[in-house]
Amino acid sequence: MPALTFDSKDITYSLSYDTLTMYPNFPLDRVGAMKGIMSECGLLFFVQSIESTEKGTAIIDCNKEIATVTGRIRYVHNDEDDHALYHRDSIDHFKNHFHLHFHKMLTQEQLEQILNILVNRKMMDSSERANFLKAFTQRYNDSRQLLDKQLESPSSSESKEITGSQNKRTATNIIINFIKSCQDNDILVDLHNYFEMDKFRYLRDITKSKQKIHWQGTNALNQVVETSESWAMIEKAFTLQMAHNIEANCSHFSKEIAKDFATKMAENHRFFSLKHHKGTFTWNRSTSPSYDAFRNHNKDVFDQKYEHFFRVRN
Repeated sequence: MPALTFDSKDITYSLSYDTLTMYPNFPLDRVGAMKGIMSECGLLFFVQSIESTEKGTAIIDCNKEIATVTGRIRYVHNDEDDHALYHRDSIDHFKNHFHLHFHKMLTQEQLEQILNILVNRKMMDSSERANFLKAFTQRYNDSRQLLDKQLESPSSSESKEITGSQNKRTATNIIINFIKSCQDNDILVDLHNYFEMDKFRYLRDITKSKQKIHWQGTNALNQVVETSESWAMIEKAFTLQMAHNIEANCSHFSKEIAKDFATKMAENHRFFSLKHHKGTFTWNRSTSPSYDAFRNHNKDVFDQKYEHFFRVRN
């Protein structure tokens, strides 16, 4: 699934995990009056000035105000290594645009505040705001419903009533393969939140008599707790797929990108760097080997772990 795109009268928007891209449908600048400039030699030169249009000024003011909602904003330029991450849409990339890159994924509340700013600055009207929010909500409902449909399919009908380890394993593998099919990290984060619902509690239930190895994962309160092998493997799948999406879609997956994104993802999602297996040979590790390979830009090791993990669950 590509990024969420939305067309308003004045601007086309593209929203990905942590970046809002704006494609203005109007000129940002115009040619102004001739201005005289005195050179160091005392000669007078006349040059054509460039001025912001009224809407160009308004959109600059919007961006300044948006920064009060989200905190710091980074403007991503064409020559930066992660630029391609923010063009997961079908819009002409040569069209005039700019990327507002946030430190973390936008919440719905933050998006609503940003859209309020755009309405107040007359960059969109109230009906466009409502339709944008509707599309935002529908994006995540669609992925949740698609997963539910796979879990309820005839081939996995036993997952409706999880009573044994075999049934739980079937549901776990369906979920892990669904995670692998998702190339959008915002959808993956939403699915991780979705699994906090009571109907998925069985994924975390520990069968003491059968679980000889200790596993750990995060709970609904974002605490690290002892958990089932199923939930540990699902969280590992989230980490591997989210890291893979970054690696695969960057313009250039550099050492700096690996370190910066690994650090940021671990800060925003506790499961991302978590060592899920509490076995003796990993006891002294504070982070998982997969996370370390990604953060250290050890691409061959990470890719090998990624391919092996998902291959054995097909």
